[in-house]
Amino acid sequence: MIGRLLLRIRQLGQPHALPRRLLVALLQVASETEARALRPHERTLLREAYLRAAGARFTRPFHVAQGFRLHLSAPLHVGPRACFGENTGLFIHAPVTIGADFLAAPGLTVNNGTHDLATLRPAATPLTVGDRVWCAVNVTLVAGAQLGDDCVVGANSLVMHPIPPRCLAVGAPARVVRRDIRPQDAPDFWRGFAT
Repeated sequence: MIGRLLLRIRQLGQPHALPRRLLVALLQVASETEARALRPHERTLLREAYLRAAGARFTRPFHVAQGFRLHLSAPLHVGPRACFGENTGLFIHAPVTIGADFLAAPGLTVNNGTHDLATLRPAATPLTVGDRVWCAVNVTLVAGAQLGDDCVVGANSLVMHPIPPRCLAVGAPARVVRRDIRPQDAPDFWRGFAT
């Protein structure tokens, strides 16, 4: 059934058949329905089609749970084995790169748009998240945030500034409370994730 739906959507997506925005909106609705029906380890074909149509670049395997919101006006690149929990919102106004083995609990918000305080003109800054980063429940990453490899961001934290590699950061605004939380030579703990 999903295969037939994908084929029909592809046919509708031919030039002059359906405006691109409408195609993306249809795929978003269909992918949300699919996300509710499938388990995290099952491949979500409609979600992949939606992300591709919207212009996001996710490397397989990945998981995006239900309640996903995406506003994309700049490139978004996500490495392999990324997992986004329920009610994730990505509002991308400047390039964003998220490394491999990223894990986000429910409620992640990424918004790298801002405004010039003097003129109120919109502005944006690129945002980079390293490999093997974990963001706990309700973390917000805003313009100026950079997360190094092997970071952990605690629940309800607001990241506004760079966080060095292998650190635990918590609070609003997030501050480093512990360093060297993971040895540099630690084994890769994502090997069991679906490939």
